[in-house]
Amino acid sequence: LEPAARAALRWLDEHGDPDHDGYVEFARKASRGLSNQGWKDSGDSLQFPDGSYADAPIALVEVQGYAYEARLAGVALLERLGDAAGALAQRAKAAALRAKFNRDFWLDGDRFLAQALDAHKRAVPAVTSNAGHCLWSGILEEDKAQAVARRLVAPDMCSGWGVRTLSSGYPSYNPLSYHNGSVWPHDTAIVVAGLKRCRRDAEAARRQRFRPATTIAVS
Repeated sequence: LEPAARAALRWLDEHGDPDHDGYVEFARKASRGLSNQGWKDSGDSLQFPDGSYADAPIALVEVQGYAYEARLAGVALLERLGDAAGALAQRAKAAALRAKFNRDFWLDGDRFLAQALDAHKRAVPAVTSNAGHCLWSGILEEDKAQAVARRLVAPDMCSGWGVRTLSSGYPSYNPLSYHNGSVWPHDTAIVVAGLKRCRRDAEAARRQRFRPATTIAVS
């Protein structure tokens, strides 16, 4: 599998980063393709507060965490293979990504991470569960990680059934939507893994317990 692993690392630099700004981005090329190509792939899952949509190419917050973790995994693999120069290069790229990410995606006012950067490098300031994936990947600096962890278990994000995909205080919030406020078990599981990584064991264990089933009368 070594050739495939090396090809994946090259993809991060080449096809994954078309404008060479250090971030993995997506943009629809097919006329009928998905407009959003993250795990939240519904057409309305990436909105500014005024309801406008982000222009592609788009760098999603969680994807940068995945790329960071992939580069560190590449370091471990290349070291085992005896490729010291390759490992050193991947370590440097991971460190550069982490520093740039913590600067560009951070929202000082919200003490949280932007959902994405659009084609104009504007931050989409939606408070989403996506940021919790960055706790899991380890890309966040410690103080920022703790701030994100606190917000993810706040009432606007933690529903009692799991972590909301979007804050209940955001204009496009809808608890019955596909990705704008609904709860996804796999998403919550990744957030919980991130909380554990941040040593927030109590929040990880207590806040995500499922509530007892309730009966809803439908007339």
